[in-house]
Amino acid sequence: MPAAERRESGGDTPLVRDFLDRELKQLLAWPEHLRTLVRLAAESARTRSEVAFMGTTMAEYLIRKGRALGKAEAKAEGVLRVLERRVGAVPKALRARVVRVDDLAVLDRLLDWALAAPTLKAFAARA
Repeated sequence: MPAAERRESGGDTPLVRDFLDRELKQLLAWPEHLRTLVRLAAESARTRSEVAFMGTTMAEYLIRKGRALGKAEAKAEGVLRVLERRVGAVPKALRARVVRVDDLAVLDRLLDWALAAPTLKAFAARA
């Protein structure tokens, strides 16, 4: 069969069509439970692949989230350490407010203010 005819017919040659017809007839001759097992195995493999991808994606998200929280926690501890070195003990209520902040940009501003604030009261007013 010329190439142009093969393209028009979807690329099937008589030999390929005969092979596919034989395979289809054999498959249809299988008992229903075997056909179901083959179908379920194919679906199961696809599902396993999708679940593995989702698991990887979720794991990556959790790792990123954990790292971000760790950075925020470290910055908050840095703010508190600067305050303690400069002005002494930090009250529990103020400590709790600083530790609750999880925005890194806000924590950077708090660190700058902890370095510049003349008093603990002035820091607390802006925190």
